[in-house]
Order: sequence, then structure tokens, then C-alpha cells
Amino acid sequence: MRHRCNPMFAVAVLAPFVLWGVCVVMPVFDDWGYLTTPGRGMGFTVASLLPDNHYWRPFDALFGLLLAQWPAAFPLLNHVCIFAAHVGCAALVWRAAGWLGLPRGATFVAVLFFFVSPAAAGTLLNTDSLNQAYSCLCGLLSLHAYMAHGGRSRFLLYSFWVLMAALWKENGLAWAAASPLFAFVAAGGDRRLLVRGACCCVLLCAAYLCARLSLQVGDMVGDDFFEERQGSFPKYVATWLGYSLLPLDYISLMHRPSRSWLLVGLTAALSLPFVAFALRGAWRGRADRRLVGAAACAAMAASPHLLTMFGNMHCYASLPMVALAVAVALARCGRGRGVAVAFGLYMAACAVSDFRHWQAAYRSGRVGQDMAAMVLGQSSRKADKVLLLFDERLGEGYSTFCRPPLEAFGYGEAVRMQTRYEWPRTIVGLDVGGADSAAVAAEARKGLARGFGAVWMSRGDSAWVVAER
Repeated sequence: MRHRCNPMFAVAVLAPFVLWGVCVVMPVFDDWGYLTTPGRGMGFTVASLLPDNHYWRPFDALFGLLLAQWPAAFPLLNHVCIFAAHVGCAALVWRAAGWLGLPRGATFVAVLFFFVSPAAAGTLLNTDSLNQAYSCLCGLLSLHAYMAHGGRSRFLLYSFWVLMAALWKENGLAWAAASPLFAFVAAGGDRRLLVRGACCCVLLCAAYLCARLSLQVGDMVGDDFFEERQGSFPKYVATWLGYSLLPLDYISLMHRPSRSWLLVGLTAALSLPFVAFALRGAWRGRADRRLVGAAACAAMAASPHLLTMFGNMHCYASLPMVALAVAVALARCGRGRGVAVAFGLYMAACAVSDFRHWQAAYRSGRVGQDMAAMVLGQSSRKADKVLLLFDERLGEGYSTFCRPPLEAFGYGEAVRMQTRYEWPRTIVGLDVGGADSAAVAAEARKGLARGFGAVWMSRGDSAWVVAER
């Protein structure tokens, strides 16, 4: 009955249910306009592979090109690929726990903590988060290369996977420093290994920077980079620690229309005993090299976003190391029955919070799909170019889970998805605010006169055809 202590058996049991859950979630918000959609893939050029502004994500562009050839696969293929990366990361967390010499119980905690954490919901439930999932996977593979190989192959494979992580998403370059540090800790403090790793880290960062400077399209850091930052560094650190360690029902806490203080209190009560054990273990093991190293690696992985902008999905980059740090701390508490009960309660809190995040994302996505169905049901012919009139007065939203109907509708992109991107080819938006029916009809006449094949209107959670050519 060895599977009872094997966390990957638990992952295998949970996997079909999690996969089904993520696959029924439809795109919302940023999902519609990012590189990993058929629409963006249809506009693919060689320049799509080059660094533009502060982004350089060629693999996202190539994935969009694949979807452009197979539009019917969107968003299912996105979800399946992201989930596959998540399972791969869980397996590598399992291996990393072994390298740290953790007992079976603590290893089980590390893997399950990572796999079911609500901090992963922002990555698993979005279709544009391939970059985050695979950057993390490649980063962990760089760690695997560093630990499982020796000699020249160690540094070659480590360098390859770090660069792959960075090309999936810029923050992946942090693994250039995190992997050697983790190896130093796991190998018992081999300073020569750390020095060699530090030299490789500097060379990798220099090579990446030189490549970006030579291939850069436009400014590497534009004005929008600073405009997107909506919080201070201490606030971002508090957000990171809160999302990563406390599986509260953040939907009820942060989204006023969905607020339920009962669920917030329930998830807090279920999770706090485990957090208390982890903090006690961290205090007891404050001199444990493994704990300090895992926490430092987590901070390194999170630092690119903490220094720029931070939200729920950005927790994913550091979540494997956070899980390992928590497991090390818990191992210092011994095998008492209280720890097992506290972990069971913590998993119950994760289940409630995960369901609430999934429910919010599912409902938002369904609203957008229903609005698209309304438009298609009223369309008598295909239109190549459409004018979308909308009311920009958006409702209250939270992260990528709870989005106003217009953003769930994707400003008309949901219609393109349902037609498998056959039509319309162009959607031009026009904010008409709270215009009455006469004003809307006047704008529709102007639109038809300007050559639009159809004029649609979106207001609230409804969308309809105003006029057709």
C-alpha cells in the first residue's frame, strides 16, 4: 500500500476532476486579446517572435500561430496544456522534496499544498497563462538538471532550461539564481558548486540582456510599464504572502457583489491551525539551511513581479518553493496527530476557496458566451466588419475571476470564437455610454454608411444586433 504515502497517487486521483473543471471555463478579460488566441495568431509575423516593449514571449506567439491553424481547439487546448504543466510542476516538487531529505509526510504536504493551492487558480483558470505555467516548469527542470546531472552536462542543461523559462516569461530568468542556491542548500553547503552556479547565473543574465538589446522592438521599458503598477512594494509582499499561505475565499472577501463573510470566516478558521503549525515550525527551524534556502528561492522567483506588478496569477512562479518551505517548517513540528488534522482542515479550506474561484470564473465566462449566442441568434448574415456600440460603465470586478459582462464578452471576441474565427474579421468598438434608443439608432446608421456590415450593441449582460447591411 505504498501509494498511501505517495503524493503523486493523490494527484492522479484529483487530476481528472481538476482537468474537467478548468476545461469548462471560457475566456474572459485579458484572455481575449493575448497572443495565445486564434485571432492574434492570424496576425502572426516574424516580428511577433521579437521582444516588444517589456515583453519577450516567442513561445506564446508560436502557440497562437498553432491555434490560428486550428481555431476550434481554443480554449480547450490552452487549458489542457496549462494543466499538463501544472502536473509536471507537482512531480518536480515531489523530486525536490526528496533532494531536501524531507520525510514522507512532509513530502506529501509539499506536493498537495502546491497542487490544490488557490494561489494556482489564477494560472489554471486562465487561457493566457501558458507562459506562467511553462516558465515555472522549465525553471524546475533547470533545478532538476542541476541536481540530477554532474560535470559539463549539469551546466549545459541548467543553462538551456533557464533560457527556456525566460523565453516563456521574463521572470523565468530568476531561476538562474534560484536553482544554484537550492542545489547549494540540498547538497549540504558545497561552496564550490555555489560559486560555479553564481558565475553561470551572471553569464546567463548577460546573454539574455544582450539578446534583448540586440533584438528589441521599441523601448524595453515604456511608460505603460510604470502606469500598470498599482501598489507599493510592501503591499505586493503582503499580497504575495497572503495569497500563497492563506486559502481564504478571496471572491467573498474582494468582490462586493459576491461577498459572504460566513465563507471568509469559515476558510480562515479552517486554515489558521495549519498556518500556526507552519509558523511554529519555521521558528524552530529558523537556523535550518533548507528552510532559509527554500524561502530565499521563493523570494527570488517572486521578485520580478514584486518589483513591477503583482496579482493572484503571479503567485505561481514562487509557489513550488513556498510549498517546499512550508513542508520543511512542518517537518520541524514532528508527526503529531494535530498536524495531520490541521493539514486536513487546510485542504478543506483550499477546496472551498478553489470552488469559489472556479465558480466565479465559470460564471463570468458563461455570461460572455451567452451574449455571443444572443448576437448570433439575431444575425441574418455574416458580416466581415462590425461596429460594436457599448456602455463603458463597467461593473465591479476582481482579478481575472469576476469580470464585468462586457469584458467577458471580450468586446465582441466571444462571437468570433463561436464562429471559429470565420467572421467577423474586424470589430471596432464605440462607447456610447447610456445613450437612448434613438441615439443608438443614429450611430447605427452612421456605422452602416461608413461601410460596416453590421452594428451590435452591448449593455449589461445583454447584446443584440442593432442593424445589418
